[in-house]
Amino acid sequence: MKHSKWALFGIAALCAGMLVGCGKPSKEQVVEMAAKELGKNVPQQLDSVTTLTKAEANNGTLNLYYTISRPDAQLHAAEAEMGIRSNIIEQYCYNDQNKPMREMGIEVQHNYTDSTGAALFTIKADPSQCTK
Repeated sequence: MKHSKWALFGIAALCAGMLVGCGKPSKEQVVEMAAKELGKNVPQQLDSVTTLTKAEANNGTLNLYYTISRPDAQLHAAEAEMGIRSNIIEQYCYNDQNKPMREMGIEVQHNYTDSTGAALFTIKADPSQCTK
């Protein structure tokens, strides 16, 4: 499941566009606009088992909500989290398109649930996780 890079690419492009086109919006404004824009496309199937179901802003943090629709999602949550976490952090930290988010200190929180709505795991990506 390497779906999260696509969500981050979209967020990065949106943030870069806002920084260029709108002067210098605050971090909270950028996050609000990103959540609103991403929210227009939900639910969005990202891969065969993962759906982006919601995007919201919360005090300068972008919260993304996903549903993993596998009957055994709870059993494999730890394994899925490990694979997804490394991809999310790598894309956030080392993809040049995400530079505006890093520079503004925007945290992106990825929240995963199973098809019943039970929490599976949460992955946070922020500039403090990036090494030079």
